[in-house]
Amino acid sequence: MELVRRTVFIGEGELVRRTVFIGILTSLFLSVSLPALSAPRQGDDKWALIVGVNDHVGRTRDNIGAVGDAIAFQELLRANGWRDDRVRVLTDGTATAAAIRGGMQWLVDNCAETSYCVFHFSGHTKQMTGGDSTGGLHEYLWASDNRFISDDEFAGYMTRLRGNAWIDLSNCESAGFDHGISSPRRLFTGASQETEKGFEYPPWAKSVWVGNLVQKSMLEGAGDANGDGHVTLREALPWAANESARLTSSQTPSPQHPYVMGGEASDWFPAPASQFAAASPPAKVCFLLILCF
Repeated sequence: MELVRRTVFIGEGELVRRTVFIGILTSLFLSVSLPALSAPRQGDDKWALIVGVNDHVGRTRDNIGAVGDAIAFQELLRANGWRDDRVRVLTDGTATAAAIRGGMQWLVDNCAETSYCVFHFSGHTKQMTGGDSTGGLHEYLWASDNRFISDDEFAGYMTRLRGNAWIDLSNCESAGFDHGISSPRRLFTGASQETEKGFEYPPWAKSVWVGNLVQKSMLEGAGDANGDGHVTLREALPWAANESARLTSSQTPSPQHPYVMGGEASDWFPAPASQFAAASPPAKVCFLLILCF
């Protein structure tokens, strides 16, 4: 098994692939199909758990963009009315497996039928066989203390979220975590299909997925397809999916094709009108670094 590959020169930006053990799975690229969107009102019942893991204990290879992803998500939520005391952020040393489990339970406990809840994880995925009676391949969220949360355990928390929920993963094999999570009131988005890797872009200090979806499309306004000064998720998701596939088009073993499912019955927020951040530099003309376990 190939353990480490570094400094691969391709044509458009220095990227880092999130690291995992690779298995053979099948998946489909799912097109974005969301309803007309509107912004939640200030004072609505909103809760969020944001997790970003760059640094790990021991010899685990660290990420470079996961904490930047968490910061971007926090900025987006603040701009859309989330109170700081209702947003729990876990990064690096605080993002242990126990803390992530505790945070997911906190989210479940606080999300009511009238709530709007968000979960975001940015970091490594580990794939392992076994762990249940089927002996099949499973994906695991990789915490900073090198402990793991299985796809089934993760789904057990997310499927208990009431109200409207947006669950977003920026990692490898993101779609493999959607074990019954997506539903008309739960929007599940992920950086990659179940057989694909997710990449990071060092000049942004973010993953390709969150850099495109949250930073460029929503906060900076690049996804404003109709030019009305708002970027809804309906606009942002196709724009970010296309840009992520384009930016990783020359990567091995394949580009990443983001995954979007569910959310048909819910309204999803836009970035505030006419308050777009300054644009970050375009992703081009530098070398690509690929890291893998």
